[in-house]
Amino acid sequence: MWGRAIGVARRSAIPGALAASLLAGTSAGTLGQDLFEVDPGNEARGWYLGVAGGGNFVEDLDLRINDTLTGGLDVNEGWAVLGSAGYGFESGFRVELETGYRSNDIGELDNADGTTSATRGSLDTVTIMGNVLLDLRNPTRFTPYIGIGVGAANTAMELFDAGGTLLVDDDSWNFAFQGIVGVALAITNNLSLTLDYRYTQATDLSWTGVDGVTAYEADETRNHAVMAGLSYTFAPPPA
Repeated sequence: MWGRAIGVARRSAIPGALAASLLAGTSAGTLGQDLFEVDPGNEARGWYLGVAGGGNFVEDLDLRINDTLTGGLDVNEGWAVLGSAGYGFESGFRVELETGYRSNDIGELDNADGTTSATRGSLDTVTIMGNVLLDLRNPTRFTPYIGIGVGAANTAMELFDAGGTLLVDDDSWNFAFQGIVGVALAITNNLSLTLDYRYTQATDLSWTGVDGVTAYEADETRNHAVMAGLSYTFAPPPA
């Protein structure tokens, strides 16, 4: 009798266990769907924050020393970081404020007579930009975007001659502008991975030598950067 009762209890428990297992699986699936289901086209609607980092290189500077044009100052590849805060509109346009930092080492100086001088140093740039971007929305998780920005750049130069004597330790605030092209990959309705290329140019730079007399000038700096980052939108997904 006891064996029959135990068998009945076991058979009664099996459907309950199966139901509990199915419910648990459904809950886990729903949770995963809630976390990772993406509504295409919801990217960057409302307020958002972004961070990015990557590599950059500066085209050689056409450096003038006391109004005498040199052959150019070599600038090595470096790194870059930036942060942004902005607002995305239903139309796909975004406006944002961005600040960035780019750091590069200086190589040799090409003299006007064809010789080179074994200079060394650094070129560090802080940018503050106001950007306008357009998200090219589509039914996929990938959203290409393009943008332009204007603002200011503070370019600090530290330059040593071949003997290690400090020639320049000065910075220059100047007008700057940039162009942006990239793509965002939506991970959730609020979080996206970003990858973009940025061309940034500052104009009419000037630095004063440590002697207080020698003038170092460049018409422009031309910076190319490839950046990977994250963007988080605070707006909730649409109902």
